[in-house]
Amino acid sequence: MIKKFFIGLSLLIFLTGCGKNSKKSDESIEIYNKASDNISNSNTKSNLKEGANEEKNPYQDIYKQIEGVKFYNSGGSAIESIYFYRDGYFDGALKTGNGYEIGQSFYNGKFDIVEKIDDTSYKIKLVRFDYDSKTGEKSSKNINGTNFQITNIKTVFFDNENKTYILHLPDTKTASLNENIITGMKMAGNNFGEDKIGLFLLTKEKAGGESFAMVQYIK
Repeated sequence: MIKKFFIGLSLLIFLTGCGKNSKKSDESIEIYNKASDNISNSNTKSNLKEGANEEKNPYQDIYKQIEGVKFYNSGGSAIESIYFYRDGYFDGALKTGNGYEIGQSFYNGKFDIVEKIDDTSYKIKLVRFDYDSKTGEKSSKNINGTNFQITNIKTVFFDNENKTYILHLPDTKTASLNENIITGMKMAGNNFGEDKIGLFLLTKEKAGGESFAMVQYIK
C-alpha cells in the first residue's frame, strides 16, 4: 500500500492545472511511469509465488510481450494508466482534476488471453479486478502549500459493461483499425506508423465494432 500511496502523491502534484495543456498530461504520465517501475516489485507481485502459473499456456509468449508495458488513455482532465507485470496481472491508477478538487483511483487485476483472432490481435477477458482505494472516500491534502480535496472514484476504463477487450500487437496494420480507434489514438497524443501501428493497443469490444481504450505509453 505504501507503493500505491507514492503513486497517488506523485500524480497529485501535477493536478493543479489539470487539462490546461498537453504538457501537463505528459508530466503526469511520466510520473506514473516512474512510479509503476516500483510497482513491479511491490506487494502485489510478491504475493505471486515463484513457480505459480508455470504450466504451459498457449499464449505465454504474448504475456511475455506485454510484461513491463504501460498503457494509458488521456483526455481532458483525466488520465488513466495500467502496468502489466506478469501473466496478465496489472496495477492501475486514474486521476482527474478540476481546480483544487481531485479524483483518484488505484486498483489491480488480471486479464486472461482467451482467443487468438489473427496473427496480430487477441481477445482478452478481465477475470479479476480489485480496488486498492475505497471508492467514495474523501480526504484533504496540503501539497506545496495548497490544499486539495481528494475523492476516491471508480475507474473510467473498467466499467461493468466491458469485460472483453482486444489486444493489438505492434505489427497490426494501421489501415485495419476503424476511424474511432484512430481518433482515440490521436487524442491520446501518440504517434503511430502509417503502415503498422508500431505499439501495443487495447480496444473495447462492442456491438458494431471496436472502440479505443488504451495505447502503449512510449517515452
